[in-house]
Amino acid sequence: MLIRHNKSFMNYLLNFYTSKSFSEKTIIGNFIGERVKPSQYYNYPSEIISGIYFNKGVNNFIQNSVYYNKSKERLDPRYGKYSSKIIDIVYDHFLALNWKKYNSCDLNYFIKEKNMLVIENYSVIPYKLKKLFPQLIMSECLNNLATVSGLHNFMKWVTTKDTFRSSSHFCLMDLTQNYSEFNKDFELFMEELEAYVSNYSMGELKEPVLHFPFMIANAS
Repeated sequence: MLIRHNKSFMNYLLNFYTSKSFSEKTIIGNFIGERVKPSQYYNYPSEIISGIYFNKGVNNFIQNSVYYNKSKERLDPRYGKYSSKIIDIVYDHFLALNWKKYNSCDLNYFIKEKNMLVIENYSVIPYKLKKLFPQLIMSECLNNLATVSGLHNFMKWVTTKDTFRSSSHFCLMDLTQNYSEFNKDFELFMEELEAYVSNYSMGELKEPVLHFPFMIANAS
């Protein structure tokens, strides 16, 4: 199994959902956070850096979530280290499926709006994301993510090598066999995630601390 595309696309919908109430620049910072190294932070304005830090915080929360890890355990052990990437995609599916529960905005409109935001800020998007983003738009994979077939199509889009594509249906077997359990995991995960985002936006995001660990290490 080999994942080709950037993790930013694997939880694309959740990424934009969690930062929906922030400024546009902060939303972009959250989107590119996976691709920006600490040594590159100083290349961006403070609002984008805020989004990058937010992205790091959310990723840390997700990796330590009891419900997220419970979902990973429901997958066959064959997926190994890729199980987290699969669950990222599966959770985007459940967010799309349950969208009306979390947001009053039409899902397709929300996706188009965020896609346009990325295009408007193309000058600050890292090269690899810039290269792959048009492919995402042209594939229209996100339009049907709420369906199992749409999930399958998106999973094929974010993977490469026949070894994974030929076995991607096994991921769907794990999902469909435990569909209600995955959905319940997701709902409980979202309750905790929304509380985390709410607390974060009230605190850390207002006045981001612009520190650079690599500089501190060099100074010492």
